[in-house]
Amino acid sequence: MADTDTRERILEVARQLLAEGGVRAVTFDGIARKIGHSKQAVLYWYPNKRALLTGLLFPWFDVEVNCALDAIAEETDRKKVIQNFVHAIASFHLQDIERFRMMYMLPQIETSQMATELLKPDMRLHEVTDLLYGRLAAKLGGTSKESRLEAFNLHASVLGLMTMISLTEAVNDPLKHAHEDLVENLAHQLSSQAGN
Repeated sequence: MADTDTRERILEVARQLLAEGGVRAVTFDGIARKIGHSKQAVLYWYPNKRALLTGLLFPWFDVEVNCALDAIAEETDRKKVIQNFVHAIASFHLQDIERFRMMYMLPQIETSQMATELLKPDMRLHEVTDLLYGRLAAKLGGTSKESRLEAFNLHASVLGLMTMISLTEAVNDPLKHAHEDLVENLAHQLSSQAGN
């Protein structure tokens, strides 16, 4: 197995374990067994759980941010910026609700040591969110504290909708409205309040 293949296979197995059994199921021994290598081979690529978590989650945050930034890159109309942003973030997460749970909900509900690692401040996450909120704030009309706060709240609003969708799916209690309709309504509500 090539070096890149080994690294990717480790992450693939870690994601499977995470989805199946939560954070406690993700162990270096368990990963090693599934990929048919020694624990030391896994530790070579990911020397600790923090490195493994970074490898698992940060690519998803990068993709989320890039989807949003691509959606607003060419737009100059403030209302369209908000609508495009809402649709891009929602679309990314609706493609894989389980991924959304791992990115945004798992750190809140797990109490294990590994989850504690997720909650530690990390400069890479700060850099990614700083880029997202900075660019969105500029598209909204400035770099002031208010524009930055608005950018954060727009993102938080979409994540709140995704949390509700995730919750209703987890308890098998479907929402009365289609996901696309909920997203469209949120985009409309947020952009209507935005002014020009």
